[in-house]
Amino acid sequence: MTSVTQRGATSPSVRVSSQPDSTEVDLRDLPSSAASPPAPRGVEELLRGVLASLEPLAPMELRLMEALGCTLADTVPPVSAVLGHQDEREAHIDDVLPAGLQLTPAHLALLASRGYERVMARPRPRVVVVSLAPLEGVQAIPEVDPEGSDELAFNEPDINGYLLAAAAQAAGGLAFRAGWVAPTPGRLREAVDNELLRADLVIISGATDRAIRSRVELELGQLGWVGYTNVAIDPGHVQGLGRVGSQGCPVFLLAQDPVEAYVSFEAVVRPVIRYLLGTTAMQRPLVTARCSRRLDVVSHSCAYVPARLEQDEQGGAVVTPLRSPLSSPVEELAGANALILVQEGTTAVKAGESVTVALLD
Repeated sequence: MTSVTQRGATSPSVRVSSQPDSTEVDLRDLPSSAASPPAPRGVEELLRGVLASLEPLAPMELRLMEALGCTLADTVPPVSAVLGHQDEREAHIDDVLPAGLQLTPAHLALLASRGYERVMARPRPRVVVVSLAPLEGVQAIPEVDPEGSDELAFNEPDINGYLLAAAAQAAGGLAFRAGWVAPTPGRLREAVDNELLRADLVIISGATDRAIRSRVELELGQLGWVGYTNVAIDPGHVQGLGRVGSQGCPVFLLAQDPVEAYVSFEAVVRPVIRYLLGTTAMQRPLVTARCSRRLDVVSHSCAYVPARLEQDEQGGAVVTPLRSPLSSPVEELAGANALILVQEGTTAVKAGESVTVALLD
């Protein structure tokens, strides 16, 4: 059985592979903010480059209640095989809990019924979400207390902090919202450096605007390396990523706009969280549905459109894009239970046309 690896505060569990596949994209080739924007990368290409140098978190021996939401590292055999005898009630039970299974309350009940008190499982990745304050917000404040909390210095609600932390938690992570951080010299570097003690992955929103990129690169460059790239998705086509800290903690740089940040999270960050968790279900379930009304797309990339998926009177799947001049993007996102995926090159979807839909939680 896999040995137990303790998860210490100074030794994050993310491991960087020493021999990544040479055929994959080398993410250290990402250009700096001063370079010309590169050609857009496809999501799959970008993910291959990210995942090529990562490994799932190391397994740990966990009590059953600690293992909720974690993934089994080993297939759990019948208890009779463990105890060395066969019970008639278990003669028909095979290895019903496979490795890679994310444990639910029902799974824990089954394990308890079979005599297990502990299991070898991969822990939930610790995800720290940092919200970088906009430059205009800093300029409006005469002085940010160097010893105080930036959270108290800004009057704007931390929309992205709550959105992305909740999304990371729902994806299987253990999320921590760090709140606002001022983009003043030394502040971001210090904040991220302090958060690395409890992070397997760091998300920073508000870090992709052209005016802020050089500052972010300067600050995080003192902890590791970061770069920016264009991804063939809309919204959220500009993303940054890199590694920081002595353990090479992955860091993702997302937009200030909540919908852009959320789409980037769904397309790139969520699969990475699922990969670190060790689960075999990395992607959202996809279904085909009939679009209830015309949808115009002003983009040459794959568009992710918040939508509402329902059943019609005949029991068929029908999806309605949530785009209205009368509602805010955050309100539209709150009403969505799906994302319509409009493929690259498509400029319009007609009413009644079939579309691919990603199911949200």
